[in-house]
Amino acid sequence: MDIAYDEDKLAELLLHVAGSLAGHPSAGATKLNKLLFFAELAHVRAHGRPITGAEYQRLAHGPAPRRLVPIRERLLANGDAVLRKEVFVGRIQERLEPRRQADWCLAAGLFAIRGLSARRSWPVVRASPRRGDRAARRAHGWC
Repeated sequence: MDIAYDEDKLAELLLHVAGSLAGHPSAGATKLNKLLFFAELAHVRAHGRPITGAEYQRLAHGPAPRRLVPIRERLLANGDAVLRKEVFVGRIQERLEPRRQADWCLAAGLFAIRGLSARRSWPVVRASPRRGDRAARRAHGWC
């Protein structure tokens, strides 16, 4: 399966998921990264292809898109989002806060995750964390 990577779709997905996490005190960068990964995984399972075609990398606390930092920096530079640093449970947490809604016209194909909200996505993440974790490790050669 040859999937073309679409950086604009990833940027819009990042804004959408970050917006859905607004108001959740424990939702920092790690949770955002995991939700991006699980949104892609759920889309592959449902439709046979990823949303953005982004390549994910293994980090200490979970997967993250390889191009996340440049995309986040572009969103910050354009004023599309701001980065807030807050203390949560004694640790500094970085939270991306969108300053605009995700552009659905630019990111055609995201319609399948339009209903993604923090409330709806937690059960997906919690449904089988070990099973999903094993699948992610196998898929990315982390075993």
